[in-house]
Amino acid sequence: MTRTGARLVLDARMATDGGIGTYLQNVFPRVASARPDWSFTVLGDPATIQALGWPAIPNVAVRQCRSTYYTMSEQIELPLRAPRNMDLFWSPHYNVPVVAAAPLVVTVHDTCHLALQESTRGPLPRMYASFMYRRINRHARAILFDSEFTRNEMRRLLGEPRGRSTVAHLGVDADWWQNQATTPERPLAGPYLVYVGALKRHKNVPALLRAFARIRDRVPHRLVIVGRAAGLNVDPAIAGEAALLGDRVILAGEVNATRLRQYVTHAEALVTASLYEGFGLPPLEAMAAGRPCMVSAAGSLPEVCGDAALYCDPRDETSIAQRLLEVATDKELQCALVRRGHERVRQFNWLRCADTTIDVLERALGARR
Repeated sequence: MTRTGARLVLDARMATDGGIGTYLQNVFPRVASARPDWSFTVLGDPATIQALGWPAIPNVAVRQCRSTYYTMSEQIELPLRAPRNMDLFWSPHYNVPVVAAAPLVVTVHDTCHLALQESTRGPLPRMYASFMYRRINRHARAILFDSEFTRNEMRRLLGEPRGRSTVAHLGVDADWWQNQATTPERPLAGPYLVYVGALKRHKNVPALLRAFARIRDRVPHRLVIVGRAAGLNVDPAIAGEAALLGDRVILAGEVNATRLRQYVTHAEALVTASLYEGFGLPPLEAMAAGRPCMVSAAGSLPEVCGDAALYCDPRDETSIAQRLLEVATDKELQCALVRRGHERVRQFNWLRCADTTIDVLERALGARR
């Protein structure tokens, strides 16, 4: 039975940050619009949320929340900013309010900070992450996972969650779909491979760079790295390693959506040698844009990419180099991957993700502990 008149709070401080931002921008407006009888209080930066257009949704109100994520200050501010009469608190990431006046629904995108300790810099951040994941596992009324892999990892590392767990695969925005009439202009002359993602340790970019160095004399391609090169959990040494390869590697940094689409659409292939992924949006977006993908056989990537990608062993630089060479030079392979990619990506859409999310929220509102 649908719960009417429910009051929900969403932590939207990361509404424009990386993959979580993409998730929120595509899921939340669909959820709020589909349940006009629910009221939503969105916590975050009012200017950022205004730019997203969310206040135009009639049942959405915004409250300012300045605290930085993954800090003790958020544990003070989140409960203070949330209305006392809320029925449910929805957190789209693992850093949840410890003291909450309402049941929690949490979206867990990955368990990297538990599974790979080296992915979190310093003992205090690791302790904070471990505490939060355990808190979610014991106290969340419902948990949404991006992939079956991530749900199984949570079970493996912490045991069966106390609340309901549900997998809701992410989707691909319509702007990514290949359309000759709207193909963006080319950002670079000459062929190149593109990597999309922050320069975090678990993304294994140094191994990708070393593998590319092995084949650079055999291909004319450059390697373009698109993503955040500074900030939380980013390894600044990676930029220095990239510089050693001179102009064959381009550090594009963090770019807007239009520029990202330019880089991906005109690449010979999207490549990643990540050690761990909770989902893997960049390969799906590249598939929608008609680009072949070389990815690692790790984390959720096989679940998401299926038979539509070329796989490497991320812990074997020889394997990475060989697969880079194949995806850069084998035209028959490229065509096969593009064809399979177009079929694969059709299985993922944001409307289905939003519908599953609504169902989870409804069940959590109606549940009794």
